[in-house]
Amino acid sequence: MPNPDSPIGSLLRAVDEGDGPTIWNKFKELDRQLLLRTVKPHEFSAVLLSLQPADFLRLKERHRLDAAGKPYIISEEEAFQELKAKLLHVMKTMRKVGYRLTTREYGHLIDCARAGKDPKMALEIWEMMCGFSVTPDTWTYNSMMAAVGGGSTSVEREFRVKEDILAHRAARGEDDMRRKAMKIYEKMAMKGIPPNSMTFDILMLSLARMGDIEGVGRILRQVWSVDVRKLPDESVIENKRTTVPTDSPLYPTAHTLLAVATAYCQNGQVDTAIRTVDHISRRYDVPVSVPTWVALMNWTYVYTRQRNENPLPGSAMENLWEVMTGKPYNVAPTIDMFDYIVRSYLWRRMPGMAEKMMDLALITISRRISSKAHGIEERIIHGRTIRTHKGSDTATFKGKHTSAAISKFRKDVAKLVRDEYRLRSIIRRWTELLVIGKDLEMTSFGTQQVPNIIDKWGLFLGKDIMYVLRTGYVELDLGKEGEDWQPITNRKRRWMWMTLGTGSKEEDDFF
Repeated sequence: MPNPDSPIGSLLRAVDEGDGPTIWNKFKELDRQLLLRTVKPHEFSAVLLSLQPADFLRLKERHRLDAAGKPYIISEEEAFQELKAKLLHVMKTMRKVGYRLTTREYGHLIDCARAGKDPKMALEIWEMMCGFSVTPDTWTYNSMMAAVGGGSTSVEREFRVKEDILAHRAARGEDDMRRKAMKIYEKMAMKGIPPNSMTFDILMLSLARMGDIEGVGRILRQVWSVDVRKLPDESVIENKRTTVPTDSPLYPTAHTLLAVATAYCQNGQVDTAIRTVDHISRRYDVPVSVPTWVALMNWTYVYTRQRNENPLPGSAMENLWEVMTGKPYNVAPTIDMFDYIVRSYLWRRMPGMAEKMMDLALITISRRISSKAHGIEERIIHGRTIRTHKGSDTATFKGKHTSAAISKFRKDVAKLVRDEYRLRSIIRRWTELLVIGKDLEMTSFGTQQVPNIIDKWGLFLGKDIMYVLRTGYVELDLGKEGEDWQPITNRKRRWMWMTLGTGSKEEDDFF
């Protein structure tokens, strides 16, 4: 057992703590001291497997604080390039000192390529693995299918599947990539590698991206005995008639629900998505994750604003909100969820309901941010507790935070500052939409309600504001000299040179 204070001992301690950036720093320290040949194969493997995409690509991990203490974010692509360089360096070092990678290490590398949306890297690792006669397992096959078939699901940008989108994807070779994913699955079955629920989640997403919604329905029927054409089916839910045992690798997960929601919603079948997610969740006792609710709210909002194809009534947003926040789900809404419901009310010219939701959002999210800030403060004040054991006696004292702990605190603070900044930005956007709303000059709303709105929410606005009435316009100087902050953009204006309130067309960011 290496000395805990030695370079190798420090590396293994970092691996035990699961802190990817610290693990990398300790590994580089060993490299500088030319001690990598003393690292054992399982220790190399632990280092490689500890470099998890989430530790580098999550929004929180991409936060930085500049010299002035202002938070900023590096792009996901930049973060992945950093991770990729580290992974390949560890892999090459392992091969250089004579250690062969196993299925587990190759699978991890392919999954990292999937997380970074780099199918080229995934194919290169796959070919390397096959060249060394290493047999892939279920996880490796799944990662490869997701990497080349576009079947990776997280809360990420997606588009409605329409004829022009299908033509665009076909021209880019994405249909070919989907066929490659199907071939990988067929090869997996031929080799006798058992699939799991993730396998079919990925296949459903790959099929849905190219508009094959019938294929998605077939998978639901064949794997989980869910016939979307017969939903809702309360008798099945009440009797808990499940065709897959709870200990089966095919048992549906929260990721399955997200895959189902994404597959049906992006093909214009939001009602089907909601019914199917609710059915599977209650029938198989699978919790609905926050990303799934956000995806459902996003697409419901999108289709309540459609006028031509597959429109939904405006009340669909309120119905989904009631389902989400009521029993049995009892979801605590995020700022993104509030944004959808407030913008829905504004779009439908219901400013009173929009303001009620704005009040609730400000109270709920502010309390959440304050609670997190208090937690960080407590951890900083109390320091790091160290316990030593001598016989039956235990001595406890407080030590200084390590550099790794301080770095983590900085990221936590940067994320919290940005959460507060984003809350202010979104409330500012809502207030602007209230003040310079649609057809404002044609109603009495401008003279009767706008002054009260500015008085109540003016703290979130800029230095001045102008709005139009039937008989002219009002320009106000809010007296905020010295306060100059730019809100985080939550929606994009198609014509950036046009000011708000002049008919500038806005586009929603679709998942």
